[in-house]
Amino acid sequence: IDNLYRIATNILGHTICPLGDAAALPIRSYITKFRDEFESYVKEKKRTFFDETVANVH
Repeated sequence: IDNLYRIATNILGHTICPLGDAAALPIRSYITKFRDEFESYVKEKKRTFFDETVANVH
């Protein structure tokens, strides 16, 4: 999570393509607002709705 945030921060303002900023801003925002949830999923190895229904992971 820390690496994702760091990478997203390093992308902002350092690319000539506007898609770099467009990809980095949501990542930083999600981590800022939902860090506790992300850490809980990683720590407890929780499955997401996608894992259980779409990907059919067992």
